[in-house]
Amino acid sequence: MRGISFLAIVISLSTFSLSAQDKQQPVKSKGNCSCGFQSLLQVGLLEGASGPSWSLQTVNGIYYKSWFAGIGGGLDYYTMRTIPLFLDVRKELFRKTRTPFLYADAGIHFDWLKAKEKPGWGKSEYDRGFYYDAGFGYKLGFANRDAILLSLGYTMKRLREERVVTIQCTQPPCDPSTDYYKYKFSRLSLKIGWQFR
Repeated sequence: MRGISFLAIVISLSTFSLSAQDKQQPVKSKGNCSCGFQSLLQVGLLEGASGPSWSLQTVNGIYYKSWFAGIGGGLDYYTMRTIPLFLDVRKELFRKTRTPFLYADAGIHFDWLKAKEKPGWGKSEYDRGFYYDAGFGYKLGFANRDAILLSLGYTMKRLREERVVTIQCTQPPCDPSTDYYKYKFSRLSLKIGWQFR
């Protein structure tokens, strides 16, 4: 809960500091093309049934007018630490320095479990799981094309574990027991980020 309060204060201060910019200027293009390279850095608060956790993301790609598409990666600390790798698509609703936007991410993630997250018995292997995140946000832009991004979305990640356990038996050879576990983590995501071109 303290994490949510801290993020809410940061968002409020960011919004207040940019309220002095009265004029909303259209985004200017470089040369004859309204396109170019763009990067995003984001930190997020994930809230779900297992409580709050954090995420970090970086996305790099190409923008064209009010559209953006890029490849992203990061760290997802919710319940089990994973590394998402995804395609990010965004649409700004207005071509201005301040505008609402929609976004959608889809991809896979890889396990990178801490020692305390691993089972205490048997040997486990994890499949690459499916990952998605979709939501809306608001861009608070500066004259130099940089911007602060605030967003709220719904995100989900899945994992599948294959756990092999050696069973004690009285007459060898003893066949190991294989169990399968499926994990599905649904969360709300509140993110603040920095966009630069």
